Amino acid sequence: MCRRSTVVLFFSFIFLAVGLSACGDSGLTPPTGGADASVDSGSADDAAPIDAAPARDVADIDGNTGCNTALGKLTVSAGYCVLAKVETTASAFTFSGGTLWTYEQSGAAHKVLEWKFPATNAPLDPAEDFFSFTPTGADVIYANSYLARSPSGLLAVGYNNDDFTSPSGKIIVGAKGKPPGAIEKANGNFSAVFWNDSTMLVNASGGVGKAQDGQGLYVHDKNNPEDSWKLIKGLGDASGFTLINNDVLFVGGYFYSDNSSKLFAFSRKAVKAAIDGQKVLDATTDGVLVYEGATLAATILGNNLVLARANESFAFSDIVFFPFTVGAGDKVALSETMQTVVTANDSGANVTALGSDSGKLGVIFDLAGGKKYLTFFEKLL
Repeated sequence: MCRRSTVVLFFSFIFLAVGLSACGDSGLTPPTGGADASVDSGSADDAAPIDAAPARDVADIDGNTGCNTALGKLTVSAGYCVLAKVETTASAFTFSGGTLWTYEQSGAAHKVLEWKFPATNAPLDPAEDFFSFTPTGADVIYANSYLARSPSGLLAVGYNNDDFTSPSGKIIVGAKGKPPGAIEKANGNFSAVFWNDSTMLVNASGGVGKAQDGQGLYVHDKNNPEDSWKLIKGLGDASGFTLINNDVLFVGGYFYSDNSSKLFAFSRKAVKAAIDGQKVLDATTDGVLVYEGATLAATILGNNLVLARANESFAFSDIVFFPFTVGAGDKVALSETMQTVVTANDSGANVTALGSDSGKLGVIFDLAGGKKYLTFFEKLL
């Protein structure tokens, strides 16, 4: 049986969990009932250790030539190319078009940096400062693995202290070149997304602002910062992932009762109605349980839920796509058919963050030797 502190560590402080024999379920097939989709799968031969992989540019992706599948002992499935692979110190990242943003922590200094999107395996061009800050209120700070971006280009990152049973934290929000603001008392925040430029949805085990109601998804409106409230309950005991696109909201949590992480789905239409009417939703009755199993990172790519999964020992096993649809009654269904992008093999690698944009998938691989690589993939047409 897992200790309580270990379970909280798993969801509120994902980087620490990897090295502590944290408990978790093996990846499971999602509940039945989703619409099937045909997929391609396959594997490439293993290569040298990842940091010795040859630096080959990706040329003429559409023409299916110059495709780089070298990723050390990790297997890249047939039909996928490694667009770029660069060493990084980032805790989190996001990207859009030709721009990449990263969240970096160096001692007491925290920075969000802006880079040109890497086109090859060459080192990144020098970064520009987006904003920087110094956390307060705790001796030990853990940066979270999300970097949220609003429709107008605001960026937000979160952190917590090292009190695993009653964490205190903040979310820092800002525009480029301007002093950032803070969402105070975002306690136990693990993930957050922008609903619009003024409103964020925060997955927190403690609460947000004056609404310290325990684990759930909270609404925070910067125009009414004193009126944060819990939007979704029934998300277990510790915070998990939050993902959003134009159609769907995925939100997760960890449940002590059966030692499992669960991911629920809501249509964006249903969430909007709840926010407009300030109605509290229950994940177990209003949402759809779409996935249950140990998960290291998650993102949405097109109409696919992308998961970096772990085995029963909480070691990285693979990165997979599950297509999803929004059907009758605005119910979200996850396909039973998955597509594998990367398989871990005996690489010893871990995944600490995923991101996506315009058909590209980004992954931070954390290696046993201490190096981290930000790697981008694209599927061949």
